[in-house]
Amino acid sequence: MRIIILTGSNYYQNYFTNTINNSHKIEAVFINGKGTQLSRLKKFFKKYKFNFFKYLKNRKNNIKIDNILYPQSKDEKIMICNQIFSQNYNKINDDIKTYYDENKSFIDWLDEIKSISPDIIIVHGGGWVVNRIIDLAKITTINLHWGYSPHYRGSFCTPFCVYNKDFRKIAVTIHKLTQKIDGGDIFGVCFPTLNKSESIYGIEMKLTKEGTRFIINLLNKFKSGKDVKTNKQDLSIGNLYLSKKMNIKIAKVVAENLSLLNE
Repeated sequence: MRIIILTGSNYYQNYFTNTINNSHKIEAVFINGKGTQLSRLKKFFKKYKFNFFKYLKNRKNNIKIDNILYPQSKDEKIMICNQIFSQNYNKINDDIKTYYDENKSFIDWLDEIKSISPDIIIVHGGGWVVNRIIDLAKITTINLHWGYSPHYRGSFCTPFCVYNKDFRKIAVTIHKLTQKIDGGDIFGVCFPTLNKSESIYGIEMKLTKEGTRFIINLLNKFKSGKDVKTNKQDLSIGNLYLSKKMNIKIAKVVAENLSLLNE
């Protein structure tokens, strides 16, 4: 099987890529960049209409939200990754062909992806994947989503679970990638083991670890020719959480509710 991964460059995404490659050879990993200056300008205009003050206010709020939900320093995040991953997360291993250019997004690598002719395309964060890429997978696409689909789809699903005190739905969903946000047919759902004192960052690292393990087993089934079943999602239930739904007030409640996890 010819497998490629589309992802980002965070510690957990390095672990994800390296660990899968240890069991199933990855032909290449594509790291999503910011895109060209022109594409970034178009996005800025679409979102802010060149309202620079709105942009500054939004950026300031996003920094505050991030500091509330993820207050850990870089050293503290490394310590958490050491505890959960132990290894394989610092960088993508040298034996994996890596495509990265900060001025290129996934679609800019379309020709390179076509040349690989992938059987399976696996995605874990990084950015939007268009149909022109999705359709290149001969066997299937696989997406790792930090959330219990269809109940929690989109962004900030773990924080919103905590905000809603819906702790039993803190989960990672492995599903087919489609243009419906986290709405593809489901391969499976995994639930992490949570401790009394957890952070959002630590929980999400555990979700990646559980999801990675599930995907490796899923690839084993595809490789051996076993029948792989999926469950269609009922998108009439649950919610789609877009990043704009998160605000400072909600983030503060999330931080407070973390202490209730094991009560």
